[in-house]
Amino acid sequence: MNETKGVFDKQILGIIENVRIYHRVFEKDKIVGKKESKEFVEIKAKIDTGAEYSSIDKNLAIELGYGDIIDEFYKRTKGFIINSETENDALNLRIKNELEKWGDSFNAKLIKSSHGASYRLMIAMDLVLANVKIHTFFSVIDRGHMQFPVLIGRKSMKNFLVDPLKFSGEKYEKWEIL
Repeated sequence: MNETKGVFDKQILGIIENVRIYHRVFEKDKIVGKKESKEFVEIKAKIDTGAEYSSIDKNLAIELGYGDIIDEFYKRTKGFIINSETENDALNLRIKNELEKWGDSFNAKLIKSSHGASYRLMIAMDLVLANVKIHTFFSVIDRGHMQFPVLIGRKSMKNFLVDPLKFSGEKYEKWEIL
């Protein structure tokens, strides 16, 4: 089997890429199903092959029009401590059922990271990465203390390769290559 088949068709990403993330669409205070937004935010994102899911800063998600669902999620999950997989499954089902009224663009998931495990809201959003439009789920978390408010994980990069020596836009001096 030739493992390089299809590899040369893929675009190569650097570790920092410009992305365009689209606003949520509303019409007269109602959420519109699959209608595409023309408004977007363009921002630098960290490309992280070590992360399974993409994540977005909570305040940026609010700016993009998701404040109501974020408030609802935090109100319903505040104080939950997950002690076992059974409790996680039960909580996931409960929250998923409560989020159904918002449509299939929202979910909740236990995310394991270098800081431990946390129960996070997952929001489906449209983004453009390397001129390719992608519909993907972002976990919502406070990334205000981090350099990049958006992190792109493996599930959003299925059609790309990553070159850790490639930089998009300006080169960051503090990341010298020795």
